[in-house]
Amino acid sequence: MLVVVVVVGCVSGPKLPQYVPPKLPKDQVAILKGHGGTTVISIDQAEVKGSGIQMGNFGGNHVILAAGTRRIVVSQASSSSTSFSSSTMPFEFDFQGGHVYRVGPRGTFNREMELHDETSG
Repeated sequence: MLVVVVVVGCVSGPKLPQYVPPKLPKDQVAILKGHGGTTVISIDQAEVKGSGIQMGNFGGNHVILAAGTRRIVVSQASSSSTSFSSSTMPFEFDFQGGHVYRVGPRGTFNREMELHDETSG
């Protein structure tokens, strides 16, 4: 007797806990904004809910995080008339309270990732 078992499904990594934004005063939190097709997908190994739909070179999300050193994972989408690609990049950064940061490509034609502090002064 021959028994054949077929298993169909997706295999993904371990399920991460959901990220919960801190409820702290503005001077103790930082805002991180993804742009140019870049979305923040996890903070300190917690999944950012509603990371959004990646639309090629457009869009992104924003998250509030406690000041201090954080491990961030972002996903960057890129598209042309004939292709779509997505890459994931982890990084650590010491975020300062009261600051707003932007993460994404340097420009429309330069997809190199950069983190920029938009806070003046």
